[in-house]
Amino acid sequence: MIEGAAPQPASALNGETSPARPPQTGFLMLLLMRRRRLIVTPLVVGAIVALYVLLTPRTYTTTVSFFPQARRSASSLSGLAAQFGVNIAGGEAAQSVQFYVDLIKSREVLGNVADGTVRFGTGDGAFEGPVWKALKVGGPDSLTRRDRAIRLLLTEVSSAQDVRSGIITLKVIAPSAELARVIAQRILDEVTRFNVVTRQSQAVAERKFTEQRLAVVRDSLRAAEGRLQRFLDENRSLASANLGFERDRLARDVAVRQSLFSQLTASYESAKIEEVRDTPVLTIISPPEAPLGSDARHLALNTALGIAMGFALAVLGTMAEATLSHVRRNPSPGIRYVTDYARREGGWLGAAMTRLFG
Repeated sequence: MIEGAAPQPASALNGETSPARPPQTGFLMLLLMRRRRLIVTPLVVGAIVALYVLLTPRTYTTTVSFFPQARRSASSLSGLAAQFGVNIAGGEAAQSVQFYVDLIKSREVLGNVADGTVRFGTGDGAFEGPVWKALKVGGPDSLTRRDRAIRLLLTEVSSAQDVRSGIITLKVIAPSAELARVIAQRILDEVTRFNVVTRQSQAVAERKFTEQRLAVVRDSLRAAEGRLQRFLDENRSLASANLGFERDRLARDVAVRQSLFSQLTASYESAKIEEVRDTPVLTIISPPEAPLGSDARHLALNTALGIAMGFALAVLGTMAEATLSHVRRNPSPGIRYVTDYARREGGWLGAAMTRLFG
């Protein structure tokens, strides 16, 4: 050996070179070494996902479309009442399409649906009972069952509106086709009942207000007619201009009160009709029907996603294992300090650190 020459590696002495290995090559080699895990884990996760999808009970969805009819935008009585400082709601003028969308998923409507009795055919015969029982909702008392049924219906019932046409679409998901149909029908019935009750209660308020004002206006009209009659009896000959002016003033007073009395009379009769009217306010475009088939399970798609998720877990697990092995072989000063401290303290922390880092 020549003196002063630097020692050469054995590979260099043999004429061999050892090029630096790219990081990507090391990662691919690591995956290749764990190829069994990369194959088995995705297959197991995909099989679990497929089994879960197959064991999940089938569901059925029915779709209903309807359009809320607009009643009078504002009654003549509402404007008349405003003149006297009384505020009477304008009925369905304030009930927009969004109002019905929110009403469908309100606790009042869904609670009445849950407690309502339904009848429909099943594979074992016929079912008759409350909706919460058909949905197999249990509970120690009626309030708990009602609350659980409402929460379940909130997840299985959806409603949306078409902004351009104003058509509302209602979708109901249920364990059976007939149950989905009867629940959708019950929701429509409850929305109609709510509108009828609201309209009739407003009509009652309008009728009571009209009765009171009608009595007052009738008395004032009779008093004005009496004043005009006395004036004409006392002044049969209108010789002066003052008498003619007074007669015209009294006649105008009678005419104004007569016009007001006529408006109140018409509003009173209209309120009495509205009070007993039960005409539905929903135009059904697509009625509730039992769906012919169950909802798609997307078995192939869900299985593929499960396989992809399993592969990702296998890769992450392999990377975590390699990182932990590297830390065990070349622990940093911080890792050594924490490990020594945990060993001195003992307990579960010391055992865990010893298991991880040796």
